[in-house]
Amino acid sequence: MKTNDLRCRFIPFVVVGLLLVSGCGDGVELPDCSPVSGRVTYNGEPIGKGVILTYPQGGTLTKNGAGEIVDGEYFLSTYGRGDGAIHGVHKVIITNYEDTTGGPKVPFPYVAISTTPLEITVVPSDENKIDIELADHLE
Repeated sequence: MKTNDLRCRFIPFVVVGLLLVSGCGDGVELPDCSPVSGRVTYNGEPIGKGVILTYPQGGTLTKNGAGEIVDGEYFLSTYGRGDGAIHGVHKVIITNYEDTTGGPKVPFPYVAISTTPLEITVVPSDENKIDIELADHLE
């Protein structure tokens, strides 16, 4: 009985040790991010509340960026809050919540990845200030 008690107490430590040695990932280095912020407007008016999503183009290991739009302002996050977006070109979609302030609704082409004309380029920098203007008529 005493031997079984020792084994039962020892097993959790072995499992935790193996998990620590194996790590959380497979050793793949994640792409670098740079801070991205800006303003989203529609026909000159700031989007009240919404979401901006970015989809990196190209590459094999990509992760979407996302940010909440509040009073037209946004900050992107990819791996952690406010860390920005992966360097490179991204397709962008914008959606907005039910706006009780009477703010504008985002038109259809901007809310779907298959129809959005929006793209941004994130460069290695301490700050990527990228303003996005939405319009009724796409050029």
